[in-house]
Amino acid sequence: MQQILGVVANINKVKQIIKRRDEMKLTTEEQELCINAERVSDIATAYISDNTWITKMDKLVIKNPKEFKCIAETEWGKMYSFPKKYISIRVSSRSMSDEQREAASKRFTKMHLDRQLQSNI
Repeated sequence: MQQILGVVANINKVKQIIKRRDEMKLTTEEQELCINAERVSDIATAYISDNTWITKMDKLVIKNPKEFKCIAETEWGKMYSFPKKYISIRVSSRSMSDEQREAASKRFTKMHLDRQLQSNI
């Protein structure tokens, strides 16, 4: 019963946060996400006025309050703190020719078959 009440309380918190966020009147072009990570600290801070990111971070604060904290709130945005280890820059696009794609496919198929053979031994 206690867990159910906790879940309901978290849902109500998210609803209140979304309602407050919707009252902010920044245009899409004005909304931003600024992350600050100092070399000498394991903690990063992020100032966010982008509604999508505020919602994501608020959910992380509720889900993992030991690591993600909302440390300040203004009428336009919020500031969060979290471990720097969660910052990641990924390159998502990789151009491959048809020949490279086929060679990679063959290597993966061979690796997969080798693993299956080893697990059957």
